[in-house]
Amino acid sequence: MEHFTEIDEFGPVDIWLLPFFKPAHVNGVLVDNNFSSYGEAAKALLNCVEIDFSKRNIILVHQFVTWKGAAERSESETMSLGGVDEIDVSLFFDFDYAALGHLHSPQRMGKDTVRYAGSPMPYSFSEIRQKKGINVVELKEKGTVDLDFIPLETKRKFREIKGPLQELIKAAKAEGGSDDYIRCILTDKEALLDPIGQLRSVYPNLMTLEFEQRETECETEITIDAEDIKPDELFSRFFQKQNDREMNETQQKLLQKIWKGLEEEA
Repeated sequence: MEHFTEIDEFGPVDIWLLPFFKPAHVNGVLVDNNFSSYGEAAKALLNCVEIDFSKRNIILVHQFVTWKGAAERSESETMSLGGVDEIDVSLFFDFDYAALGHLHSPQRMGKDTVRYAGSPMPYSFSEIRQKKGINVVELKEKGTVDLDFIPLETKRKFREIKGPLQELIKAAKAEGGSDDYIRCILTDKEALLDPIGQLRSVYPNLMTLEFEQRETECETEITIDAEDIKPDELFSRFFQKQNDREMNETQQKLLQKIWKGLEEEA
């Protein structure tokens, strides 16, 4: 582990750097060991250096650090199975301040002086309710740390809107349109003509468009009472089973046109 020392009016401050690593990296250096978890490897690295905790020490850590196995994660962050990448935060409690990176949500881990800085802006819409900001840390004499959280606001907000297409467009026009970054979830059951184009006429920074999925049974069975049933009839039955209604006239004509084209190509 690398470190460097700064000196202020209260004396020296040792700043330690623990970048991202995998247990295999540590095993390649500490050849007499075979660590399988990140926590074991991190502890071994800390034990390899002499840290004078009678002085002030800061550590910068880019790992998945958790408090009692928990930390707030986002959709944009990779998940691993079995928790083998977790490092328990208690490993860093002796430091005067531990600045954590890796997770996007600003959060306290176990004690006030161990914190994730978080990302300066949302990287996915799962983060829109997180309070982004900067942790300003002031170290004074040994044992005294002042913390101040300064909120950050983006030029454009990240918002999620949900509802039928025409109602959302009507609401946007009523407010004069919006340059916010938008995640839209449409609840329409009918087929829509160019919903993205219509929405971007009032929400030019539309980022994602999704359709609400109705709850369906895990297993869907369609009874076929004849072996020679036509494919278009089979699809019609599937449509009715899936949507609890029959296809309308426009949809039936479109289906017949598609199947006719497929038969001609075959």
